[in-house]
Amino acid sequence: MAQSATNNRLLSLEQVRHLIPYSASQIYRLEQQDRFPRRLRIGPNRVAWLEGEVEAWLRERIDDRRETQPVNNP
Repeated sequence: MAQSATNNRLLSLEQVRHLIPYSASQIYRLEQQDRFPRRLRIGPNRVAWLEGEVEAWLRERIDDRRETQPVNNP
């Protein structure tokens, strides 16, 4: 399945942290544990994340919440 240009957009660490309220250390730790999308080296001193992968990771968290949290009825 081909990704759209939007999903292939590259995000800096700052942009990822704007979407995902984790510290840089936590993002790197999750990445090392294969629990967060892997960064892409785009230059000798520069890395980025694919926006589509970060968004998919976030959607999984949202879907998990919907499946595990009971609905409270008044």
